[in-house]
Amino acid sequence: MQHPFIQHIKGLLIYIGMWAVISIVHFFLLYEGQGINIFDSLIKAFISNGIFWLLGVFLWYPIRYYRPTKSIISNLFFSHLLIASVTILLWYNSSAFLLSLFSKTCAIQTIEILAMVFYYSILTLIYYLIIYYNDLQTKLKDESFLKDTLRSTELNLLKSQINPHFLFNSLNSISALTFISPQKAQDMIISLSDYLRYSISFPDKERVSIGTEIENIERFLAIEKIRFGERLAYTFEIEKGIEKQLIPPMILQPIIENAIKHGVYQSTELVHILIKMELKEAYTIITVNNNFESSEKTPQGVGLGLKNCSERLRILYGNESLVQTTKEGNQFTVTVIIPFELSKKI
Repeated sequence: MQHPFIQHIKGLLIYIGMWAVISIVHFFLLYEGQGINIFDSLIKAFISNGIFWLLGVFLWYPIRYYRPTKSIISNLFFSHLLIASVTILLWYNSSAFLLSLFSKTCAIQTIEILAMVFYYSILTLIYYLIIYYNDLQTKLKDESFLKDTLRSTELNLLKSQINPHFLFNSLNSISALTFISPQKAQDMIISLSDYLRYSISFPDKERVSIGTEIENIERFLAIEKIRFGERLAYTFEIEKGIEKQLIPPMILQPIIENAIKHGVYQSTELVHILIKMELKEAYTIITVNNNFESSEKTPQGVGLGLKNCSERLRILYGNESLVQTTKEGNQFTVTVIIPFELSKKI
């Protein structure tokens, strides 16, 4: 840790200014209070305070080492007693010697020795406050770094759960389509390639524009459409001008995948997925609605995909209620609430 007063010109000027004020006050006390002539008062005030000013600079180094967190109280007390004694002794001898060169009438008084003990105590307190403040800032900085690292690790872990599951299903479908419909298999490979390119392009980004995310959702649904054919339909209802809003990348895929898993997989009839995006006050509201066969037993609670989405939003925004689900009849709706963020350039 560098010296707080001499490492920057601003700190040095503050330190010099502080002792200049003390010296001026000392001068007036000598001149007005004790009736000492102007010359002797100036010499005594500025020599005695100037020497302690210099000693005070060097006090930083032993004080920085003997801090309460590193020493027991008894050791700390005796260490400061020794440092204070040496400091006052150096100040007294140096001041007495210099004063004897310029004035035969100036002598150091007991009250001035006590004043220097008081200055030592105040300067020591200031140094400790600076040390504690710097330690606190370092601790907060380290904690912030650890939190950011942990958050990034958690987000990457959650995002890494998405691709393997989807890729496994897609490859199985491509394998099956190779024999049934080679053209559809080729189309699916192209769509899958574009989709994976997107997921690789934004691996570390915490936000992308809605317009960019919609393009990827369309690729995802195009792949699923090849798999399920007429059993799957989807519609987008996007509020005009919302494309530049920011959302976490691939945040909607697990929700749509959940709709396909619990809708299309378990239904022999057409399942329609409706994706709506709109702005309300300071939030981007995204709803994903799908129908399902009411005769089928629907899963209870929230699936892994929805938990993934909810957990990512909790980490990013510190709110555990940004993903909400409702079921009415044969309609299942997931609502995602994302705080307002406008992209400047994507």
